[in-house]
Amino acid sequence: MRSIRPTGIPARGCASSSTGSPAGSAERRARCALRRPRALSMDVDDPSTGGAFSAWAGPIEWANGACAPPTRYGTSMNDNAQPAARARKPWPAVFSIAVSSFSLVSAEFLPVGLLNAMAADLGISVGTAGLLVAASGLLAAISAPALTILAGQRDRRQVLLALSLLLTLSNLLSMTATGLPAMLAARVLLGIAVGGFWSLGASTANRLAPAGSEARATSVVYAGISVGIVLGVPLGTLIGQELGWRNAFAAASVVSALAYAVQYVSLPTVTQAMRISARQLFRLAARPAIMQALLITVLAKGTQFATYTYVEPYLSDVTAASGYFITLALLVYGGAGVIGSLLGGMGADRTLRGTLAVVLAAATSALALLCVAGSSSAVALFCLLVWGAAFGALPLCLQLWIMRLAGDELEGGAALFVTCVQSSIAIGSALGGRLVNHYGAAADMGVGAALFLASLAFAWRAMAAPAMRGRVPAGAD
Repeated sequence: MRSIRPTGIPARGCASSSTGSPAGSAERRARCALRRPRALSMDVDDPSTGGAFSAWAGPIEWANGACAPPTRYGTSMNDNAQPAARARKPWPAVFSIAVSSFSLVSAEFLPVGLLNAMAADLGISVGTAGLLVAASGLLAAISAPALTILAGQRDRRQVLLALSLLLTLSNLLSMTATGLPAMLAARVLLGIAVGGFWSLGASTANRLAPAGSEARATSVVYAGISVGIVLGVPLGTLIGQELGWRNAFAAASVVSALAYAVQYVSLPTVTQAMRISARQLFRLAARPAIMQALLITVLAKGTQFATYTYVEPYLSDVTAASGYFITLALLVYGGAGVIGSLLGGMGADRTLRGTLAVVLAAATSALALLCVAGSSSAVALFCLLVWGAAFGALPLCLQLWIMRLAGDELEGGAALFVTCVQSSIAIGSALGGRLVNHYGAAADMGVGAALFLASLAFAWRAMAAPAMRGRVPAGAD
């Protein structure tokens, strides 16, 4: 078997001279000192390699004048991506995925502001109409790992385009539904699209990002979520109130079709070198470090939904806020989420552990202050601003943590993360509802602060473990 050696690296040590003289040793040391660590790459299309190599190489560490093997592996997604994908302009492709995330979030939560009108038109109760959101979340939790397995080694461009078409079909079916069965079918299609997109879309954006900007690319995708919450859902609600709920879904269909078009133009071919099986996914989840991260994700995101779901009752009962103030507060919350997502991405590129700690500390402080001083409108608005910024950065940091622990199995880690988040929506909302019913909305915020604090303590300890330090870049600790 012919050996393959990158150009410019000699066979032994760093010196081309075989002399053992002091002068030769000094020359070798000087040459090695001047050489900077750099990444190797092997062209998968190079016939000399038989096409068997992916385009990864870790940093070369120079030790005693010799080329030592890499000892640390970063989170670069490009382990399994086609090399050509990085040669193109990456950010338009990343932004196209963010546009689809905006469209998905808008469609998933659009019924929240239209429940009364939808229930009356479909001939069902408001409570039954509320199950439409839960149905899509449940299907997303199931489809995330299932589609990751089924996608196999297929081109991620084609998979994401298919999911965008499924989203458009779901919106069109929702627009024309005449009864509960048709509407549930539409929400099932939406749940499949949501689960598949969140498990594959974020990891694809991570792969497309320039080296060292993976967290920033993921933050752009999550900014699409925040924009969907702060703009997409309110605009859809406004359209539904003025023109009817069916026209709101018609508008959502137009947005999802535009997202498909943007992806079609911008996304390059992204191949997947590894195939993930159900057994591999279970083994991945069973890793102690990943299991800890998943449990902390359920705790943190469950706390988020246990409290955020009942912000409106809190502002009405504790702050005695008007409808106008509640709308303003939710806009502030969502807008802060957009900024928090982008800032969180920049911070996570430098130190993931520190950024997650700041995010959880901010959420803890905001909820604690709401619990004791939320009767003041100014205090409540400030707390929602801080909490919203933390809300925007929290899922980004948690997913990056799991994906970094997953190593080469990025999409498996993303699928597990989506399943945990979608499950935490149901768990958190149910537990928060019981707290509000028995003890009031202020108590719900107080319990949420305590649970966020527990999440901070567990995450700080877990991310200090040797397994975490050995899997991420130096700045991530």
